[in-house]
Amino acid sequence: MQGDLIVERILTDAKIQAEELNQKAQEQVAKMQEEENAWQKSRSQETEKKLKQKDKEMSLANNIRVNIECKKLELESKKNMIDNIKLKAYNELCSMKKSQAKVLFERLLKANAEEGDILLWRCNGLTEKDILSLPTVKKFSLDTKDGEEYGIFLCGKKCDKNLLFKTLIEDYVEGNLKEICEMLS
Repeated sequence: MQGDLIVERILTDAKIQAEELNQKAQEQVAKMQEEENAWQKSRSQETEKKLKQKDKEMSLANNIRVNIECKKLELESKKNMIDNIKLKAYNELCSMKKSQAKVLFERLLKANAEEGDILLWRCNGLTEKDILSLPTVKKFSLDTKDGEEYGIFLCGKKCDKNLLFKTLIEDYVEGNLKEICEMLS
């Protein structure tokens, strides 16, 4: 009997110890689950912050790309407008009245011609007689020839001078590009 009591006591102690171990194990599992949940929540919050940051960065990058594309379109539009303006100016110069053409040619020659230059010219409405009657042509005894392009080209001993309409327009636009673009804005 005493042996039964000892066995019963051992079994009771073992049961108590098993329950205590089971309780400790459950507490450890609960603690580990809490820690895992806290870690997952922390990681989730970090991931969410990173995603929001990436979203902001992508949105900013996208806005920058959109702005660049808008600026490209605006620049292309201004370029097209300037090209149209240059074409209209060229057509206007090519279709000047005789009196206007004579005044323009005389001013260009007066500012640029030198003794011995060869004058290549072309302009609607002007004849060789009109060109030969210009005071600067007479003064410098310029040799005159028909040109291939509209305007004046002076071939000189020192240097040639391109006063063709296209060149004059290009030079004017290039020299005043900032102001022209501001007017187009």
